[in-house]
Amino acid sequence: EITTRLVGSEMCIETALYLPNEEQAEKAQQAIFYVKAGELDRAGAVTKALVEELWRERDLSVMTACTELPLGYAAAGLPLDREVSSIGALVDACIRMLYDEVK
Repeated sequence: EITTRLVGSEMCIETALYLPNEEQAEKAQQAIFYVKAGELDRAGAVTKALVEELWRERDLSVMTACTELPLGYAAAGLPLDREVSSIGALVDACIRMLYDEVK
């Protein structure tokens, strides 16, 4: 059973890692653009609209799967327990690897 929705960059879409509708994919790209431009308020607004739309379709956690989307999600003020952040997952994996090497 699917338990998470993935929101990602054009690269994720092109490699078929996720298949949103075209409008949702465009919103994700807008959020990425706004984060890169340093416009976190705008990124947050677009991300919030996208995530709330996804939640209306299906009430699942959202995986923000690129460098910028977790920042847009944070700027949106959405609940952190409903997000799986690629940045957070990378940090967790690095810390686990570091501690495994120290043992």
